[in-house]
Amino acid sequence: MSYPTRDPHPYDGLQREGKPKGKYTEDGGIPRYSVVPGAHIESFDRIRYAKIGLLFLSDKMGMCHDSMMLADQFAAAGLQTVICDYVGVAEGPTGYKRKTAQRTEAAAQKIIDDAIKYLIGGQNRATKKNRIVLAGYGCGVHHILRLLARPDVPNGHAFVAGFVASPDVDPSGSVLGYGTILKPLSLAFSDDLNTVTNADERERIRVAVQTWSGPYQINFYSHVRDGFAVRRAVVSKAEVFAKRQAFVQALQWFDFHLFDN
Repeated sequence: MSYPTRDPHPYDGLQREGKPKGKYTEDGGIPRYSVVPGAHIESFDRIRYAKIGLLFLSDKMGMCHDSMMLADQFAAAGLQTVICDYVGVAEGPTGYKRKTAQRTEAAAQKIIDDAIKYLIGGQNRATKKNRIVLAGYGCGVHHILRLLARPDVPNGHAFVAGFVASPDVDPSGSVLGYGTILKPLSLAFSDDLNTVTNADERERIRVAVQTWSGPYQINFYSHVRDGFAVRRAVVSKAEVFAKRQAFVQALQWFDFHLFDN
């Protein structure tokens, strides 16, 4: 007897092969990728997340296939997700040329703020969001910390919680930024000896984030390298588990602080 197969459930946490299903646009020449549950991709729970958006800040690889596929998976779980090209590296769907540009810190912040306004404003009533959760990877982490240190976004729309993975070491003081956050933060680290954020740096981050009285979570994943939460190339069982679990970690953190707290 044969049994029907199913597509991976969003909570499986593994990016699928194939093409990104969201919408690639440019705003003032700045690439942006947005994926709307129920419109671009079938959604697990889009009604529950109807007024909630996810701002996705990629690592140094920028707006690439890996990040767009992960955005699709967040959308499949119900969260309208937007990636903005704050890094200056973006590849679009077939027919779009890969773009590279040098971004100053001020330019990156403006691009991120414009993406927030895009989520808040929406293209119509159905896509307007009044609460936003944040996910940042690699060099995107210090921007997440900056946003979590702001109690609200414009027009009273609140940031609810953040998730970060494989943060880059930033000599300008991002470690101190962990102590300035005002909203719940979940962190995922590789415990590999060659990781950018070594054991001493991770301990400094733990001490910094502990200085605020709100909730935080720190998870370590063994036998994986930096980028494990985004990259599609998973070979070992440890990589497969970490990739899946980091995705579930983010969703569960968002869910608790959106609905259960």
